[in-house]
Amino acid sequence: MKRFITLVLAVILVMSLGITALATGYTGEVDPINVILLNADTGDVLYSKNETSAAYSAGLVKLMTAYVTVKSIDDLDTVVTVSPAALSNINANSDLTLYPPIASGEQITVRDLLAGMLVASGNDCAQALATYVGGSVNGFVDLMNSYASDLGMTGTKYTNPTGKHSGSQYTTASDVAKLAREIIKNPDLMEIFGAVSYTIPATNSADVRTFYNTNRLICEYSDEDNYRYEYATGLIAGYISSSAACLAASAEKDGTKLICIILGDISATRTTRWTLAADLFDFGFEKYAPIPASDVLSDISLTYTDEDGAVFAAEPDFTGITVKYDTTAAGVTATVTSEDGEKGTAVYKDANGSTIAEVPVTITEELTSAPEEPVIPEEPVIEPPVETPEEEPEEEKKERVKHPVLAIILSVIILAAAVFGSHFAVKRKGTGRHTSENDSFKVKFRHNFMTYLLFAVVAIILILIICAILI
Repeated sequence: MKRFITLVLAVILVMSLGITALATGYTGEVDPINVILLNADTGDVLYSKNETSAAYSAGLVKLMTAYVTVKSIDDLDTVVTVSPAALSNINANSDLTLYPPIASGEQITVRDLLAGMLVASGNDCAQALATYVGGSVNGFVDLMNSYASDLGMTGTKYTNPTGKHSGSQYTTASDVAKLAREIIKNPDLMEIFGAVSYTIPATNSADVRTFYNTNRLICEYSDEDNYRYEYATGLIAGYISSSAACLAASAEKDGTKLICIILGDISATRTTRWTLAADLFDFGFEKYAPIPASDVLSDISLTYTDEDGAVFAAEPDFTGITVKYDTTAAGVTATVTSEDGEKGTAVYKDANGSTIAEVPVTITEELTSAPEEPVIPEEPVIEPPVETPEEEPEEEKKERVKHPVLAIILSVIILAAAVFGSHFAVKRKGTGRHTSENDSFKVKFRHNFMTYLLFAVVAIILILIICAILI
């Protein structure tokens, strides 16, 4: 069965040689069989060729070994005692190992084992981690395939943690890219991947070990063998005779992170993977290159309002200022501030409120004068009116002064009339109530008193009327 799977994969590799790139844009020559270039943050594919075709994974298997390890162990400074089972099938003469190789019973940290596996590509370190984390190599392989399934790596199968050739162990460039996107989120792993060299302190079994990175995009071996890429950040290279050479590389420039996966470098010197990765990275970064700020922001008018409310025009200076490649003017706003009213800064923000650029400006002509402060008139002091008695017309005064005597005479006459009238009323029979000699004194007195009172009241009323008119 293994021979059959190996034959099928070999046929796929040969047939893939004639397949052209699926993505467009990159026009360079692509010798390897399986390639993908993508944005690590967004997942956008910038270039691809046979990225879903099966291929042998070689040393790139160690990426999953590292991923399962950091998912299983929180403290990378945990000390591991290497078990004999971890080294049972490691051959120092034919396997990639540290020098000297990891020994049974050696006490070494997880971090140092990861560095030995990822920087020096040590198979002994990979198996030591696998047996420690998974309890056995087979148990660890089960974890590898489980995590691959979780990541959607549907075209991948693992049979060992080292990448040693196995006819039933395969992957795709697309799957490796999915794994690499997750790995570069781990700062501990990326620090190890990016190391030009690494030193393991002396242990109970070996002296200090120092080794150099097998990823030549990171490490410069010599002037003649120099493929170092200035923006490279890490990941790993792999090679075995049965699967040609391969590379998982990452790079970052101006905040843009790219991942390039190359499987099947069958060039004579197996160095095409280095030059192709560098070319693809350059191609990708060019697509994401910042653009001049003036290309996007120059049509946005700027004004500055001083503390008095006067509005001035502001002229931006975009010299040397760039913005992200995908910046547009849609929804962009700008606010101008100034300390002296002559020079200032325009802060441009997108629709989400994120700052796009800060541009120096010069305050120019006044567009609108400051509004005059309104003059508020003083309210007049209104004194409450002093009430004075209304004077009567002069003519009425004169007339009333002329008739007091007449008023007195009339009053006397009325009084006299009242006296005599009441007296006659009392004496006269038939006026008021009739009385007789037989009436008691009380009855007579009440009758006479009421008569006198009636005449007095009438007299007083008449006198008051005359006085009101004549005086």
